[in-house]
Parts: sequence; C-alpha cells; structure tokens
Amino acid sequence: IYTSGSTGLPKGVMVEHRSVCLRCTNHSGLYGLREDDRVLHFSSFAFDSSVIEILSPLISGSIVVMRPGYLSHPGEDFDRFLEQHQVSIVDLPTMFWRKWVDVIKDSQSSIGQAIRIVCVAGEEVSAQSVRNWLDAAKGPNVRWLNVYGPTEATIEATFFELGPGEELRGGLVPIGRPLSNTSLYVLDSRLHPVPI
Repeated sequence: IYTSGSTGLPKGVMVEHRSVCLRCTNHSGLYGLREDDRVLHFSSFAFDSSVIEILSPLISGSIVVMRPGYLSHPGEDFDRFLEQHQVSIVDLPTMFWRKWVDVIKDSQSSIGQAIRIVCVAGEEVSAQSVRNWLDAAKGPNVRWLNVYGPTEATIEATFFELGPGEELRGGLVPIGRPLSNTSLYVLDSRLHPVPI
C-alpha cells in the first residue's frame, strides 16, 4: 500500500494479507455494514484508504459506489450524487469534509437522507469543524467517526466516535481508542512508555 505522501514523496509499505483482512473486518464491524449499505469509494486507488473503501463493503455484501472524477469539490453536484445513489456511508479526507460542512452550513441544506455514517481521516480535525458539523447534521441517526493511523499500521489504528445527539467536549478532537486487535503505546522522546 502506498502512503499519502503528506511527509514527502509517497512510499510503498509492505502489508500482509492478514493485516488487510483484519482491518477490513474491523471496519465492517465498526460501521455495522449491512447488505443494504451503499459505501462511497472516494479515494484514489493509489491511496491506502481505498483498500477499506472497497474491500470492507465487499466482504459484508454491501455496494461500493464509485465517485466520478468530476466530483472533486463539495457542493450541489456532490450532494445530488449522494442522494441519487442513496449513499449511506462516506469516508472522506479531512479537508474535503471540512469544505463539505461549510457548504452545508452556508446553504442551510442537510446531508443526504440515506447517510448514517460519516468517517473523516487523513489530517487533524479541528473542534470548530466538528461543532459546525453537529449544527449542520440535523439527522438524528448520523454517526461521525474520526479515524487515525499510519499506512504502516495497515491504514488506520484508532477511532473516535460522536454518536447521534452527542457533543464534543474540550478543545481538541481525540484520535480515540485502538481498533480491535490493535494495541497503542504512548512513548517519550527516548521511546520508553510514558505513565498513564
């Protein structure tokens, strides 16, 4: 799998099949994927998150909805596409999601009726963007997830969830807790575990 290249040029990372299987099974369970779900494939095939966007729905019997290349910016066309294809799960890069929230907020529109999960990944999420999202996402059943992890950990390692009706506490958006069968260690500058 190739890294995003956010710290320089993208590099190839060796990932074992069992790690990909574990991660896709994690996401299938985390999302509660069902046969009637329609999952947006947003990322380029060269980007690590595309593995989850394609394989997790397929192992769950869900439908993968491919995003056409012309939908590179949030707006009416993107919203219409989601509605037309009854997309229920979107996994978006943080920057795109942030712009989508602004569009929804500015136009006083709501997100698609079918959407039940919005997942955000790739960059740090600002608390203000989450508050704007909570104001904009009026649907009572929409779950919001912030996922984090390096490609070397097979795409993602942690998740933080805001369920319907929950509010963000504090000024930072956590990266959350480890996905199942994943361990996290917080280390100091000498790579020693820090106290709780």
